[in-house]
Amino acid sequence: MKPGKKTIINVGGFIRRKSDEIDYQPAVGVLYSDGHVERRAMDTSIDKFEIHAAKRKEIPLNVKEFINQLEGLGEHGLNFREAVLHHLESEEIEQETKEIILRAMEQKEKSI
Repeated sequence: MKPGKKTIINVGGFIRRKSDEIDYQPAVGVLYSDGHVERRAMDTSIDKFEIHAAKRKEIPLNVKEFINQLEGLGEHGLNFREAVLHHLESEEIEQETKEIILRAMEQKEKSI
């Protein structure tokens, strides 16, 4: 390196942390004794990303219809859990959404 010339390296993160960083290529800088720096990309060949939620086709959950169904049950109708299960089966809802609802119901039952 000649006096007055400096190389500044900001290698950033060593890993891609979020799916919006899919095009980011993590790297390191190798500093040689003569002062030059070589950029070396990190191996990201085994990294996996899920499709970003904003890019997924969203099927809206018809909450109004669900509430109407619950109101129609009356005192002698199905219990709440059965009503939720019936609604999840009868509506076109993303599997991930169904799993979240079912896990939440299981956690609630465990805490009672």
